[in-house]
Amino acid sequence: MDQILKSSNWDNASFHERLNYYRKIEMQRAAAVGRKYCNIELIRNDSTNGYYDSVTNTIYINARFLTEPGTHLEGKEAIEHECTHADQNYFRNSPDLCEDPHIAVEYEIGMVVTNFPSLAELEKNVAIYLTSRTEREAKQMAFKRTVEAFQKVDRNDTDYKDYLELHKVQDAVEKQEILRTRPELISEEKARIAQYDRYQEKVNERIQILTAENNQIERQIAEELNKANYNNLDAITAMIDKLQLKKDTNAKEIERLTTERTFNPNLAEHFKTYGKKIEIDRFRITIDEMKTIKNEAIAQVKQDPIFNKLIGEVKKEKEELNRLQMQKEKMEKVKILKYIPFTKHRIKKLEEEIAGQQAKFNQKLTEAEHRSKELNILLKKKLEADPKYTALKEKLVKTKKNISEARTGKEHWNFFTHNQSVETDSLKMSGIRR
Repeated sequence: MDQILKSSNWDNASFHERLNYYRKIEMQRAAAVGRKYCNIELIRNDSTNGYYDSVTNTIYINARFLTEPGTHLEGKEAIEHECTHADQNYFRNSPDLCEDPHIAVEYEIGMVVTNFPSLAELEKNVAIYLTSRTEREAKQMAFKRTVEAFQKVDRNDTDYKDYLELHKVQDAVEKQEILRTRPELISEEKARIAQYDRYQEKVNERIQILTAENNQIERQIAEELNKANYNNLDAITAMIDKLQLKKDTNAKEIERLTTERTFNPNLAEHFKTYGKKIEIDRFRITIDEMKTIKNEAIAQVKQDPIFNKLIGEVKKEKEELNRLQMQKEKMEKVKILKYIPFTKHRIKKLEEEIAGQQAKFNQKLTEAEHRSKELNILLKKKLEADPKYTALKEKLVKTKKNISEARTGKEHWNFFTHNQSVETDSLKMSGIRR
């Protein structure tokens, strides 16, 4: 079937043969997962290669791929890309068919947050679009299938080599767009959290729209009641019943969205567990970011010359103390009787030296600890003055509240110990003990 992709074959193929090739691809993809076959429609639009419409179950492909020379590989990738979106739409409504139901949740999130009403809105949120699971997966799968198909046809074809180079350029451009607009989303983990947050924003937007609609309905009902008289009572009653039914329907949807936090009722339970997982990931990332800022602040504070001088003196006195203690231990192991008087005398002398050295060491250590406390106060003030650190700290409080019900057993213990570490880390004198 893919032999038509060979440049010479594609050039000789008719428009309908090329279009039928796209339809065969979609039929294969649909049969492979057991979903309904999509209609294939052509569009003439310079702003998109194509898109999948889940409402009409239609794949729209740019007609230029069937008419312009040298674009057949891009066209193959475009149809594979949209077929993958059709697969994702099928699986988001069939979580039991997924290896992990959270995959269906991520498909649902991706298909909602990347559904932009205009090109301007897409450009504004390009990083969200590019880092969504649906888009990343469709891009990867389409490229993989295009390469596999053409390698069987003619891997030495000039058009194929040009396609591979173009793909590298596109990847670089997309990465730059993410770095330019939302650099933190280069991290897949942070991207997942951002996708989830955007989805929840859309849920809240829908709740607000329905609430506003119900407020308007209440005003309409009041207006209808004011118009009521003996002659129009039946008509007014019918109108009010219709408005009340709409209001009740909206109220139920508001309650469902508020409780389930998803547009897709099939994923209600899975969204709950996924949401908890997101909040735990958010907590851990926040902790790590706070630690990074704190470690940088500690490194700066540690450059204090007085503290470093004291630490050097403490280590020197500790080394001398250790030397004397080791010498005493060796003397105590001597068993030759004729040396006993000398040994006892020497041990007593060492004990006096050790006591004196211990006092010197304790004095220096006390001075160092005092300076350490002063620097920790300075560190605390430095962190409190850091807007990024304080923002993360506020975020941490909210996140801890959100996941209070998500932690049980070992998970609770890991959460607690990880949380404690960021609160207790400070300027320490590593390896020095009294």
